[in-house]
Amino acid sequence: MGTVDSYLDQVRSNLHLDPSTERKVIGELETYFQDKIEDLQTEGLTEPDAARQAIDSFGTPRRVARLLYAAHSRGSWLEALLAVQPALLGAALFATHLWSQPLALIPSFALLLFVTLLGWLREKPNWLYPWIGFAFAPVLAVVFLSRNFVYASIYNMVVGSGVSAEHATLLLFLGLYGVSFWIILAVVSRILRRDWLLVSYMLLPLPLLGIWISAIDGVGQILFTAGLGVHRWDRGMVLALLLLSLSAALFMRLRQRLSKVATLLVIGMGSTIIAGWSMLGANNFLNLLLISAIPVATVLIPAALHTLFVHQNG
Repeated sequence: MGTVDSYLDQVRSNLHLDPSTERKVIGELETYFQDKIEDLQTEGLTEPDAARQAIDSFGTPRRVARLLYAAHSRGSWLEALLAVQPALLGAALFATHLWSQPLALIPSFALLLFVTLLGWLREKPNWLYPWIGFAFAPVLAVVFLSRNFVYASIYNMVVGSGVSAEHATLLLFLGLYGVSFWIILAVVSRILRRDWLLVSYMLLPLPLLGIWISAIDGVGQILFTAGLGVHRWDRGMVLALLLLSLSAALFMRLRQRLSKVATLLVIGMGSTIIAGWSMLGANNFLNLLLISAIPVATVLIPAALHTLFVHQNG
């Protein structure tokens, strides 16, 4: 059965299903091959010949995996509903202008982090990945909003008068950066080994959130002390987040990988164009093209990384 085991390993490496569904599908294939080989052996074939004939009649591993993916990758409506919740939660915070209020923002993030950790520890279902992407948002905000302080502190320490009291804060930020980037890299590499498309699905909210963070930073605002002026962008954020929720739902319900990729590309571009138009004043074709290239890179770079570091090694 070594030939069959090798064949099933190749199917598994191209299957890209969640762990529980993958185990079920591979188990069904194992049962099929056992029965098929036994039938062929009753016709007079040896076990190795029967295994080769059974495999030859079934198709190439990549083709079989593609067909099985289309048959089993479609999530339920409940899973689609779970996948859209983080984007809808963000849209609700912007629609009510409560994103700058600690009493609303902190419990919302606590809920986001709790569901993310719970889902990560329990089978990592496909609806979880938008939750993980939104859970990365605070890291993005801290890194971006603290960049000037970190740069100035490092510069003063290198060319200035040496160590000062502010460098203790600098060390805290650098430690936070290190831990955060280690967690992100570990999560991305783990998911990348399973399916690069899930990495793209997970990271899709970050270009939109990055544009918004850079916009509020550009007018000298921070989250908990933001003035009323920055709420003029809330309507655009609501619309963009609703688009992201649509992409999350479609990703769960579509069967074909190409359709999922197209959905992420089109809706990702749409959400960032809305953000760039309303927040950054990017109202000419070149600026919109540059902004729309960000989600395109977010979707396609994981595919390139998978080809370079996962597929070639294994």
